[in-house]
Amino acid sequence: MTVDNTYSTLEEAKIEIWKRFNDQSLRKEIEIFLGSSLLAQLPYQNTPFAWRAVHVVSPDISLHYFVKLAEEIQLPAMVGEYTADQFCFNNKDKMFLTKWYFYEGKGKHGGNKVSCFPLVNFNFLKGKSFNEIKTLWGESFVEFNHQALMKSKLNNLKTFSLSTWFNQNGKIASKYYAQFLSLSVCHAVLFENYLTCGDYSSFSNSVYLPAFEKVQSLFGIKPLVVRLAPQESEEDLYWYCYPDYLKPIVYEHIARQNPDFSIKRR
Repeated sequence: MTVDNTYSTLEEAKIEIWKRFNDQSLRKEIEIFLGSSLLAQLPYQNTPFAWRAVHVVSPDISLHYFVKLAEEIQLPAMVGEYTADQFCFNNKDKMFLTKWYFYEGKGKHGGNKVSCFPLVNFNFLKGKSFNEIKTLWGESFVEFNHQALMKSKLNNLKTFSLSTWFNQNGKIASKYYAQFLSLSVCHAVLFENYLTCGDYSSFSNSVYLPAFEKVQSLFGIKPLVVRLAPQESEEDLYWYCYPDYLKPIVYEHIARQNPDFSIKRR
């Protein structure tokens, strides 16, 4: 099996998730394997849902697109976050959380036109988890992202914490990833891009793929994983950017938090 073979199409997931969710014996098997501690935290208990897992829930373009896809298959959208995870400079997802790029359309030559706004002092990030980081204007980094989410257009999105569950299940992804993926056998549809080149290929091939195969072997059906960004653009900067409508909202929020902070620092 290859990583590309693990994905389901949006239409396949839309039909299949309800068949599986209504299979009471399958759900019981999964719930025994997964354990009660994670299931008890889920905002949705009586319906299947679309979901993602991130370090910090933040209203970037990929999150807006995820909510749109969830609406297309008529499932409520939910995101789990791991704010106790440690920041590191060699992880692109984590880096883009700390320096926002507002998307302003396409430039003259077809590239992304963006404006950059750093949120943190990178000299003070080493060894810190996301829930310990402060912004340049003194606000909790996690709280800032949550406030931005509340003021975005993503009104119906539910969030929950994965930190305790991840920490209780070994902290290292290879130890918990099969259980993590089992949630998407009959309770949910997972939206994600598992890249097979560059820095992410090791995780996709040595953690995700073995865990996927284990779950499929245990239950006889594969987890429902839908590619979030289209394959042809899944590594594009666009998905890490933030909608331009958020810029004045964010700047106004910062001004209220710290009137002495100059936005010109960006």
